[in-house]
Amino acid sequence: MDSPTNILVIKSSSLGDIVHALPAVSALRHRWPHARITWLIKESLADVLDGNPDLDEIWPVNFSCQFWPAILHKLWNGAFDVVVDFQGLFRSGFLAWVSGAPRRIGFAKAREGAPLFYTEKVDLPALNGVPWRLGPMHAVDRNFALVRHLGADPLRGNWHLPQHPEDQTIIEQLLRKAGVRKSDSLIAIAPWSRAAWKCWPLEHFVELCRRLTMEKAIRPVLVGSRQDKEGARAFKNLHGVGLMDCVGQVSLRQLPVLLRHMEALVGNDSAPLHIAAGVGIPVVGLYGPTHYKATGPYPVDRQIILHSALPCAPCGCRTCSQPIQQECLRVIGVQEVFEKLCSVLSSSSVRTISDGSFTNDQMESP
Repeated sequence: MDSPTNILVIKSSSLGDIVHALPAVSALRHRWPHARITWLIKESLADVLDGNPDLDEIWPVNFSCQFWPAILHKLWNGAFDVVVDFQGLFRSGFLAWVSGAPRRIGFAKAREGAPLFYTEKVDLPALNGVPWRLGPMHAVDRNFALVRHLGADPLRGNWHLPQHPEDQTIIEQLLRKAGVRKSDSLIAIAPWSRAAWKCWPLEHFVELCRRLTMEKAIRPVLVGSRQDKEGARAFKNLHGVGLMDCVGQVSLRQLPVLLRHMEALVGNDSAPLHIAAGVGIPVVGLYGPTHYKATGPYPVDRQIILHSALPCAPCGCRTCSQPIQQECLRVIGVQEVFEKLCSVLSSSSVRTISDGSFTNDQMESP
C-alpha cells in the first residue's frame, strides 16, 4: 500500500463527537507524519481544532445551499488520495465520493446509505440489532477502528485541544476579576446540553452548587454558551456566596483553557464533559437515556459515571414514554452526586497530567 500524501478527515459535528475523533486523527498523524491532513468541520465548531498540531488545514464549512458550489469545487480540486469519514451519514459519504479519492474509508454499518460511497468499509463488533449509541463500544474506539484499518496505532493518539497563550491570559484575567485565589477549589458545573432530554434537572444542579459553596467552601464555576444565559438565572442567589458565572463569557477555543484550572467537572452527556476528560481533569458524568459505555467521558473506566438502573434505561429516545418523565435522570440524587464529587476531591489517587490521562484509575459507579 502506497503511503497517503493528502488525507481528508470528515467529522463536521457535533461538538462532543468531534472531541471523540481527536485521538484517532492524532494516531493517523503518527502513522503518516509527512502526509497532509485536512479536517472538514462545521464553521461554528472549527475553533475546537484551532492550533491542533495534527492538522495541516482546518476546513470550516457552512452547509447552507449558497455555499455548496464552493464546497464541491474544493473537493474536486483537492487531490485527496484518502478520505476517512468519521461522520457516517449520507452527506459525509457523498462528500467523500465527490472528492474522487481512490480510498474512501468509513463504517460498514454507517447510516443513511453512506457505505454506498466508500471503497473500504470497516466492520465493527456485531451488536445484534442494537444501535451503536446503545452498545458497549465507545465512540472513541469506533473511530480508532477506522484508523487502525489504515495501519495507525490507537495507543499513539492524543487529545489535542486549544491552549493558546493569549487565551490563558484572558482566562487568568477572568479568574482574577471573580476574586479567585490560588487556594480556591474550583469545580466546573455544566448543566446544559444541546439535547435537553439528556439533562439532569436544573434545580438539582442549583442545590448541588449551594451545598458545595455552603458546606465545602468550594467555588462552582458555571459554564455554558450564550444560549444558556436564561437558564443561568436559576443560580443568581449563589453569586454572592462563591459561584462564578462564566456562561456566555468563554469562547469555544477558551473553554479547554478554563477547564485546565478546574479540579473536576460535573455535567450531563455534553461537549463540556468530553472536553474536560480530554484536558485531563476528573469528571462526574450524569447519564440517563444515553449509554455511558458508548458516549461517556473517555476512558469510562477512569471516570465517575452515575447512571440509572431502571430497566428502560438507556433507551436512546428523545421523548420519554414513562409515566414519570426523565425518571432515569431524576433518580440520581443530589446527595449521591455531592458524595461522589467529594470523594474525587479528597482522593489522593486522582491526579491528572496534561495529556488527558490519569495516574490512577477511577472506577465507574453503578
